[in-house]
Amino acid sequence: MKGRVDLHTHSNASDGTCTPAEVVRAAAAAGLAGLSLTDHDTLDGIAEARAESEAAGVRWMTGIELSTHWGELSSVHLLGYCVDEVRDTALLAACAQLRGSRRERGAAMVEKLNRAGVDLRMQEIEAEAGRAAIGRPHVARALVAGGWAASLPEAFDLWLVPGRPGYVAQENLETGAAVELLRACGAVPVLAHPQALRLEPGGLDAMVRALAAHGLCGIEAYWSQQDAPAVALCEVLAQRYDLIATGGSDFHGENKPNRIGEAAGGLKLDLGLMDALEAAVTR
Repeated sequence: MKGRVDLHTHSNASDGTCTPAEVVRAAAAAGLAGLSLTDHDTLDGIAEARAESEAAGVRWMTGIELSTHWGELSSVHLLGYCVDEVRDTALLAACAQLRGSRRERGAAMVEKLNRAGVDLRMQEIEAEAGRAAIGRPHVARALVAGGWAASLPEAFDLWLVPGRPGYVAQENLETGAAVELLRACGAVPVLAHPQALRLEPGGLDAMVRALAAHGLCGIEAYWSQQDAPAVALCEVLAQRYDLIATGGSDFHGENKPNRIGEAAGGLKLDLGLMDALEAAVTR
């Protein structure tokens, strides 16, 4: 089916720099026919983005990206499609809990940075976050604004990645439980950007097999930073475990170089993918 889509984008409701409406307008300007806003651990931007999508004539799909952990992997992201920002009360409760843990993590990062000699205050992080739940990009922007780093990548490299003075692991949901939570809502859970997990092929296969048993419906084969071997592996795993191969740009506005509508294997991202995801809804 013709018409390009992008099913992985972020607004300033989480850690992007564009408003939800601006994300939709960027999608329309890029000639996209379909879009999903998948902010981290929140549905706060959905109403604004949906209204703008209707006005722009861009097909809409409600989404979210949940922060989870799997065994020793502390940062496994799970996309959820066709969620309901009003009726999915269990999901909303989980998001509220994650938002609280994000603020606690932000405060812990500030404390560690202070001990390392960085004069940073929680108010500065909150000002960068605005309405969004606090994440590392907000801390990074405050570090740049304070002159502690020359750029966002440098702020991460110097201060905010594992092993650096300001890093604090995030407390989040267990991945299998998050898959089951989304399925209980009738939504469609998809493993996000598998290459970012840095697993060997056998390890990723074992993880996907286990999550499929929990109810996983898809794997993000076509991510903007996924290379050709990773795309091919994800396509194999999608076929092996009867999953939908999804994709998107992971657009964050100024916080990442990813351009909306662009992803590896992007020619396979069309309106038929949205049809397949909607067909998997059990609500």
